[in-house]
Amino acid sequence: MALQQHIAQLTEKYNHLKIEYAQLKAEHAKQKTEDAQRYAQLKAERAQQKAEHDQLRKFVMNMASQSGDTCAPTSFLPYNNQPPPPPPAPLLC
Repeated sequence: MALQQHIAQLTEKYNHLKIEYAQLKAEHAKQKTEDAQRYAQLKAERAQQKAEHDQLRKFVMNMASQSGDTCAPTSFLPYNNQPPPPPPAPLLC
């Protein structure tokens, strides 16, 4: 009789753990879906920002080329399209 009770308790515990596992699995799947949606949203926002930046950059470059101003687009071009300056010479004391 004790063995049957023990088997019944273990079966009940096993069934409870199966239910708990299924709930955790469902929560994980839900979280994964939410994370994927958030990632897609951030990726779309980043693409939009990049497109806006590129459009602004083209506009500034176009305006600068039309006006003959070579200084205007320097904020968009590293080192005014020149190689970086050499590092400063060490101080001689």
